[in-house]
Amino acid sequence: RRMMATRRRSIDTTRLAACFAIALIATVTFGGRTPGWLLNSSLRVKHQPQGRCQSFTQRGAHRRSLLVLRGGDGSDGDVETKEASHCRKGALVLLKDKPCRVSENAVSKVGKHGAAKCHIIGIDVFTGKKVEEVCPGHTMMKVPSMKKTDYQLIDVGEDGTLSLMDENNELKDDVELPEDATLAGNIKKRFQKEEDLDITVMKCLGREVVIGVKASKNIEGDN
Repeated sequence: RRMMATRRRSIDTTRLAACFAIALIATVTFGGRTPGWLLNSSLRVKHQPQGRCQSFTQRGAHRRSLLVLRGGDGSDGDVETKEASHCRKGALVLLKDKPCRVSENAVSKVGKHGAAKCHIIGIDVFTGKKVEEVCPGHTMMKVPSMKKTDYQLIDVGEDGTLSLMDENNELKDDVELPEDATLAGNIKKRFQKEEDLDITVMKCLGREVVIGVKASKNIEGDN
């Protein structure tokens, strides 16, 4: 019995030390302030089973990853993470390595022998096609950033390359007409009529595509 008691005390001490280490890391991450939920969890650790202590570790790591990965410039490496069960309608996530807007997320109830599962349906932001993925609810989904920018249309090349100008009067010529035939035809038709146009370009995962066209608002009147 003494050996068992000593062993239990040793396990409890190890758990307590681990959780206090997590609290220290979280204190640095959150600017010198330990989150209340983590501090309370550390104090209660000796009354919790080992699985509960591991969940705190994973949760702390997840929170730190969100802080590190936040951005918003639409570049290839600008990606966050989010649990599948928390992906709401309208959220942007990667489904089968494709950036999609979530249109539906059906979360099944937790059964006796397994975790909840999510059936996520989304629309590819580049192609407009439906993409589906089924995964456990605790799966960490990749969440890319997206950036939309308006450019003034300067020229339309014969090969479909667009010559654009940003708000700093810098030229950009690495964007092509969209794959959408209707939108591409509208751009060429209005440009041939010598209309002053603004082109909306969406950037996600480092890829840029034209998603819209409208009359330019930066037109100087005649003096």
